Amino acid sequence: MTSPPWPQLSHWAHTADTDEMLVVCRSHVRFLPDALRRIAAGMRAVAPAALVFGDHEYVQRGRLCLSARTAFDRHVRSDYAIAAPFLAFNVRWLAEQGIGLVNPEAPSWTSLLADLLGHVPECSAVHLPLPVVRVEDAQPPSHPALDRSGALPSHLDMEEAGNGLPVIEGADIAVIIPTRDGYPYLRAAVDTAMAALHACRRRGRIVIIDNQSAQPATCDYLHAVADTELHGVRLEVWRYDHPFNYARMHNWAVAQLSEPLLLLLNDDIEASQSGLATPTTCWLAWMLAQMRDPRVAAVGAQLRYPNGTVQHAGVVLGLGIDHIAGHVGVGLDPGNDRLAMAGLGRPRAVSAVTAACLLTRRESFEQVGGFESEGLPVAFNDVDYCLRLRASGYDVVMEPRAVLTHHESLTRGQDHDPVKRARFEGECAFMKRRWGKALLEDPFYSPHYAIDTADLSLRAQPDGRAVAARVANRAQPLD
Repeated sequence: MTSPPWPQLSHWAHTADTDEMLVVCRSHVRFLPDALRRIAAGMRAVAPAALVFGDHEYVQRGRLCLSARTAFDRHVRSDYAIAAPFLAFNVRWLAEQGIGLVNPEAPSWTSLLADLLGHVPECSAVHLPLPVVRVEDAQPPSHPALDRSGALPSHLDMEEAGNGLPVIEGADIAVIIPTRDGYPYLRAAVDTAMAALHACRRRGRIVIIDNQSAQPATCDYLHAVADTELHGVRLEVWRYDHPFNYARMHNWAVAQLSEPLLLLLNDDIEASQSGLATPTTCWLAWMLAQMRDPRVAAVGAQLRYPNGTVQHAGVVLGLGIDHIAGHVGVGLDPGNDRLAMAGLGRPRAVSAVTAACLLTRRESFEQVGGFESEGLPVAFNDVDYCLRLRASGYDVVMEPRAVLTHHESLTRGQDHDPVKRARFEGECAFMKRRWGKALLEDPFYSPHYAIDTADLSLRAQPDGRAVAARVANRAQPLD
């Protein structure tokens, strides 16, 4: 289990006993009691395991702190190479892949490790959600907080965080905005979509689904914009004269569309002017950049309340009073240290994102059957959709640099209407029947965090069941 000098690693990896593992660790790292046994047990938990990594302790201002990671996420593999205090590789796997650990052309060991991590399948990586090492004399883990402007934090470059410059030209986009008497917010949402398409030099159309609007201001606006065109983007109004069913009306609209990309947008979403200034700062450009990866089927945006606090930074399974799914970080200031420590400032894989602003591929939407309109007419249909995408082998990505305002009330609270409450309880029951134990443990959310609150509070003790499930389930596609 000891590592030979760096220049000999490639030769050692190919000639060592295949039952051994190669543990790469940084200076000032002290393994905690039983650490190597835990690593070895993690290596045996998956066949074939390629990588084992874990949480670590560090001392800050005289206090012992915890850096809690989640399941392996290839979207932030450079972060592992830069910040992980240790990485344990399966020697057999390295040899079978023909991967060497010495590359004379690599500019640094960090880039070499990042390249090596790029070969690791998510299902062959094991995360140990317990402290394995202590980093002595070290700075706290470096993760960007949620930048207030939505621009890229200065210490990240675009290639690292967005797979190169955002895509400017490419496939047409259909924007779908459902509404019922949504004026004047509806106008801001349409202007936001139109400006973003223009900034990204994309053609397509904006489809407003009018679900029985009756107020004069909304009706006048819809009449004025119907069948107009600006900058190569056509604006259409489609009347949906049926009871409100979010899932069904979207399925109905998508069935009539031909554009390769779909942008689902609530009628109360608005972008700031700074988010539309140039193609490289436009919120939509950041989301399109993630779509360069063919394995990514859905991308979500960071949404904020009008007061600037976080409304959506990704969806966590099991979070909230109903323990189905909830938004993480709700009500926190974007610069809050908890968001930074949880790594929420980086583009990352998540279990689900909200459809209030969701970019997806029409092909993927059709492949999984669209939204569940019978069991989930209003709530959780976006979560269910994302879970079905992941079960089909796709990734769902949260893009925190795409920042928009969501004019949803921070103090909306619970809906006490008996009919709506009964519907919601039925949707909760449907999710539990369909997804069962998958809702009990989110691979992209550390079991060290509480699930009764969205503010990233640490548990007094980690959830033992979730710890065991983390090792057993990894981040492989859902069954």
